[in-house]
Amino acid sequence: MKKAPQHGRRQTRRKICEGLLAWYQTKRPLFQYAGIFAGLVLIFCLFNLTPLYQSLVKNEVAWSANLAHGVLSALPAGNSAVSGGTLLRGDSAILEVKTKCSGLNFCWLFCAAVLAFPAPWGLRIVGAVLGSLILAGMNILRVISLFLVGCYYPGWFAAVHEQVWPLISLVMTMVLMGAWLAWKGREGTK
Repeated sequence: MKKAPQHGRRQTRRKICEGLLAWYQTKRPLFQYAGIFAGLVLIFCLFNLTPLYQSLVKNEVAWSANLAHGVLSALPAGNSAVSGGTLLRGDSAILEVKTKCSGLNFCWLFCAAVLAFPAPWGLRIVGAVLGSLILAGMNILRVISLFLVGCYYPGWFAAVHEQVWPLISLVMTMVLMGAWLAWKGREGTK
């Protein structure tokens, strides 16, 4: 049995390495973006463990409950809502807005995507703030809809709370991320 010449193997390895390096060079911006994005997500996850975050999320939840109460009070739904901190009480339902139901994690995910993208810092900050406001508004709509579902369709509450709204929140976050990346990416090609 003949062995392949060493010289041929080296050339084959060299061509493979050169091909991989050329491929990496074309994908380098994507790998850089993914690395920065993953690093920011890790930082946000670690921040979630701090007392500062716990205070922030408690304030966000109370703020969401109070804004939802304001909107519900203006609706002619016939089911008056009374706010008590993070509780919404109506004629036929009580909804407690808990810290684990905060929309901040979706905001962190969106902000990581925006801040990791190679764009001027001013635009990144504006994008992160605007997207976070949109996601916060969506979270208020979530609280309002959950209260109304609890009042009028209590049998559907668990499914809407545990399956429908998490999916909507994730899809909305991904759509906003995609919109930001498409807008900034298209602008970068001009």
